[in-house]
Amino acid sequence: MAALSDHFFIWAILEFAFHPDAKKPKAPVHWYKDRKYVQGIVDALARQPFFGELKLAGPDGEAVRFKTVDEAKKLVATGTDDGVALQDVDGARKAVFRIAPFDGSMEIRIRIGGAPLRRHRKTILDQIAALATDVREQLARVAGLQFGYAFPIDQRTNVFEYPRPRPPREHASIAVSSVLDLIDLPFHRSKHADAAGDGAERLVKSDLPAFAKKIEKDGLVVIRWVEDVGDLNDLARGAAAHEKWIGQHLPTTILHGFNDLGDGLEVRGDVQPRPPLTLYARDTKTGYKAVLVLPDGTIEESAWNDAKRVLEARKLPDGAPVKHLKLVVPLREHTFEIRERARKQGFAGVLYPDDDGEFWDTDPPGSWAAPPRRAEGPDEPEATRRKRSSR
Repeated sequence: MAALSDHFFIWAILEFAFHPDAKKPKAPVHWYKDRKYVQGIVDALARQPFFGELKLAGPDGEAVRFKTVDEAKKLVATGTDDGVALQDVDGARKAVFRIAPFDGSMEIRIRIGGAPLRRHRKTILDQIAALATDVREQLARVAGLQFGYAFPIDQRTNVFEYPRPRPPREHASIAVSSVLDLIDLPFHRSKHADAAGDGAERLVKSDLPAFAKKIEKDGLVVIRWVEDVGDLNDLARGAAAHEKWIGQHLPTTILHGFNDLGDGLEVRGDVQPRPPLTLYARDTKTGYKAVLVLPDGTIEESAWNDAKRVLEARKLPDGAPVKHLKLVVPLREHTFEIRERARKQGFAGVLYPDDDGEFWDTDPPGSWAAPPRRAEGPDEPEATRRKRSSR
């Protein structure tokens, strides 16, 4: 099995919501002024093997070395709403535990990658769940776990590649690529303004794939979607199943830059007409050539041949370099009719325009769980339906 890249990380986010004072329900909850809460969190962290990776502690940007748990507690329990962290001494920050205090809430962020992750790859999800359980028990009378999850990420791209549904989706609070979920049922059944109510119940009662593991203790439901976070294939399987699961049971929105069929918006930047191309983006050295697809599915040859000549030369007649050349067809369905021919010729893609002049790709770059969806009739985007009806 390939070693984990130093760019690969597991991120975890635990958001605790404090209950308002029953006598002053509208008053801010300055829980962080009582240092025992942050001190208790450090005690909980010290009970996990991950703690051994941490050497510095203190307010953001002011961390110093500590030797004992008590020293670490003094450094981070400031009694203020300043963010604090415990971290390794590596300049790349491969292991970081951060506490962000807010009025009425607390966010814990855990980041682990590189050599620390390789050492904890088989246990880190269990450690995160155990930590959340410990902190939740400490805060039982004053706060609940609003949400908790952990997800993989490659810091070079800020994403983790896995087969995504078309269209890809996102949730307001939970990373759709999560491989660990923590659901605090008593909190979500409470009257807290941030309780999810039926949403949490739907998740807990829903069917899971056979490889996902679910346990419940004292109302905290832990769902684990992968055994070993160092197995990238299993991570991809778990993240893909999780996004599908979230989309089935919670309100989600289509990821920005995609439409309801999963087509991706082409980010062109500054473009100008540059004959014989229709448009040319100087910054990316990408050319766009409009071609006509005839009723029988064939391509009008003159524009096609103009595009082929530019593609073969990899530059325009005036010498401007062309790194990528994409074809633009009148209608969405035309992209399916000529895509294979275009790929064999070396074109970088086949796009179609909307009514606002933006270009869309029916098969955008990325890893996808299914092939592009062809649409006819009521499932077509409105702009395409208008174009079809006007023919």
